[in-house]
Amino acid sequence: MRELFKGAAEDETFPLLGGQVMLPRRFILDNAYLRYGDAAFVGGSLIEGIGNQYSDVDVHVITTDLLHEREIDSKQHYRVLSPDRSILNGLSPDRDVFLIHTLIPGTHVKVDIEYRTWREVEKMAAAVRETFDYAVRSLVLLTKYMGARDMAFIHRLFSSTSLAGDGSLDGLRESIGRSRFEYLMYRWKASDFSVLLDVLGAWDEGDMFRCLDLARENMVTQFQAYTHLCGNTNYHRKWIITYARRTGVEQTLLERYLELLSSGGGSDGDSQRAYVLDTLDFVDEIFEASQPRLASRSGYPSGMEACSAIDQALRSEAGDYSEMEVAYRKKAYGIRGKATRDEFTS
Repeated sequence: MRELFKGAAEDETFPLLGGQVMLPRRFILDNAYLRYGDAAFVGGSLIEGIGNQYSDVDVHVITTDLLHEREIDSKQHYRVLSPDRSILNGLSPDRDVFLIHTLIPGTHVKVDIEYRTWREVEKMAAAVRETFDYAVRSLVLLTKYMGARDMAFIHRLFSSTSLAGDGSLDGLRESIGRSRFEYLMYRWKASDFSVLLDVLGAWDEGDMFRCLDLARENMVTQFQAYTHLCGNTNYHRKWIITYARRTGVEQTLLERYLELLSSGGGSDGDSQRAYVLDTLDFVDEIFEASQPRLASRSGYPSGMEACSAIDQALRSEAGDYSEMEVAYRKKAYGIRGKATRDEFTS
């Protein structure tokens, strides 16, 4: 096994935590049990230079068939899991291996090695393409989601270092399409009318603590959606600010976001109402900033073309409700309209 991947890069070392921990490429390969035809890459927050001492290194191996427990040395690893997340302890030689946890010697940093078959990842790539094709035709709702683990896999694929099978990994990246994935990440979060209704309902009931909480979270979600348009492929909420800085979000938007994020909103009704309205104004600013980002990408619906599609999809006799939904959803595609705060009566 050690002879399969010998070459100039086998002595490569990945510096983690600013060089406090050094991860040899050889260590990863010795614990990944690669076979001919496998592809593998290493990613995660530590590899990207944004993790901390409690973060893990994430290795993904793509193979024709999963390893069986008998093909690995279970005692060498911190923990081994099967596809149904059962712990394998060396007593089930025919069980498939899904995940291996191994500690870097002398540290508390864990290397997670996850296995997927080519059949799985090809199906995943097809799902991204099909969902994207659906999303650009259906501008009102996008309820075809992906699981968190699949989204993490795709993010790491686009933010990783290849360990084996470079050509195969490049083909997989092209098959998925980073631009497609960024658009889906945006659409899964942007302009959610049902959330606006929740905020409005709490406002009308005078339940200002709940209203403030919902409005603040909506602001966070919409700002994260905007970072996806700017190039962020990480779905995790915890890295929003980091990727906003990394992907070149406009400084004025970032500063306003941080200002509102760090503001408590106050404990009296007047200050809470003011805070809610401020978050709505900021979300309107995000929508306005999104339009040129959408327009600059080939294949992304935007502007009047997108708004015409929304009009067609939401033709209804529902009166004010329908008009409010149409107006709100159009904001994400370049139609400014009236301020969202105008829906909220004092």
